[in-house]
Amino acid sequence: KGKVVLKVQPSSASVLFNGQELPTVQSGIYEFSESSGIHQYSVEASNFIPFQGLVQIDKSEVKVISLSLKPILHSVYVESDVNGAIVFIDGVNYGEVGRQIEMAQGMRKVRIFKDKYIDIEETIEIDSTTTNLFYSLEKNKNVLEIHAVPVTIFTESKKLYKNNKEIKDWGGNGSVVKFMPGKYMISNSKGKEV
Repeated sequence: KGKVVLKVQPSSASVLFNGQELPTVQSGIYEFSESSGIHQYSVEASNFIPFQGLVQIDKSEVKVISLSLKPILHSVYVESDVNGAIVFIDGVNYGEVGRQIEMAQGMRKVRIFKDKYIDIEETIEIDSTTTNLFYSLEKNKNVLEIHAVPVTIFTESKKLYKNNKEIKDWGGNGSVVKFMPGKYMISNSKGKEV
């Protein structure tokens, strides 16, 4: 006899060897002795493409087989009523909506994100009937939109102060500094020459 060590991914897969189901030694690992010759085995798991193979076992040989099943993929068109929304599948960024995405069959976590909108996050089951996903985003009413105003300042000063605090991004005479709307005391020396 020879010895066979079969390492399988996903670890939830079931293995048949010569038509007999094998018990696992530990998660995803099968270990057993078998007579020399050619033997048939198959591996299957929910949401994965099943695999069938043959293995040649020689007398006193230890045969190690590593096998990762390929997930069943479906092409799904993901779209939204908001241009530029970003789609994440199981935490992976797939870019903007309005595209075909190859998704593994089974339960998938989908997140649709766009600044100033309320995120959509859901777990859905992808199967052969899933061809299109559409998401309608709602504006986030808690977001206050205030835009900074660019201001060009002309002065020979080496430093510039706003309300007696140095403006760190001041680049010299004629530089543009951004201010939020409001009233400010601008000076070229701390507290003087306003």
